[in-house]
Amino acid sequence: MAADAAAAAREREGGEWEFEGGRQRDPSALFEVSLSFACPSLCRQWFRCTIPSSSQGLIAFAAMSFTARRKIQKEKGQEPDEFEESVAQALFDLESTNSELKSELRDLFINSAKEVDVSGNRKAVVIHVPYRLRKAFQKIHARLVRELEKKFSGKDVIVIATRRILRPPKKGSAVNRPRSRTLTAVHEAVLEDLVYPSEIVGKRVRYRLDGSRIMRVYLDPKERNSTEYKLETFAGVYKKLTGKEVTFEYPIQEATTA
Repeated sequence: MAADAAAAAREREGGEWEFEGGRQRDPSALFEVSLSFACPSLCRQWFRCTIPSSSQGLIAFAAMSFTARRKIQKEKGQEPDEFEESVAQALFDLESTNSELKSELRDLFINSAKEVDVSGNRKAVVIHVPYRLRKAFQKIHARLVRELEKKFSGKDVIVIATRRILRPPKKGSAVNRPRSRTLTAVHEAVLEDLVYPSEIVGKRVRYRLDGSRIMRVYLDPKERNSTEYKLETFAGVYKKLTGKEVTFEYPIQEATTA
């Protein structure tokens, strides 16, 4: 059926299914259902088909799933895995039910999500968001992370912007590589996203006898109450993403005497 093929094509691009109608058509227990598919990059189109009444539960579930799918848009048309779909569904649920986040989340979506083992039985949820939406996510960071951690109980939620690392240009090439696309710059930016809303106030690199090194990062004590319980998560996630060892601390504040 041409309509089904068109709908399937648009489904792969990510969008929203909305179901309307549902009236009894004839004694054979067929329901006439109107489907509308909304895709940001395509014109809105309507399709009409008949669906057996016994499939209504499945259709309702599919409608809910496709609606949540607009909250995740992976690169190169890749399909999200089961965990990524659960994160997208959590974001859609917050948009639908949380009055404080509804307007801010309406135009936001993520690129990917994965579960990371941090230490022992502790796990973290690492969510990658489009770089152009980074500031919008940071604006609601505290409220969003708090609500997501409630939904993924026992797991710390980390939000990081998606960045690309470009290879160094070949010798003699006239192409210049932006510094923001170098390995060092991207790793530094990931570190800043990782500890947000806390700010990094100092860094120190210590070299071991075997030649390896470990970086010590000092965070602003002003956000200690909201970030201290995540220090192990920060270190574990950063090593998973970059392969570098980091410890996070707060600078020692000397007591001032009058």
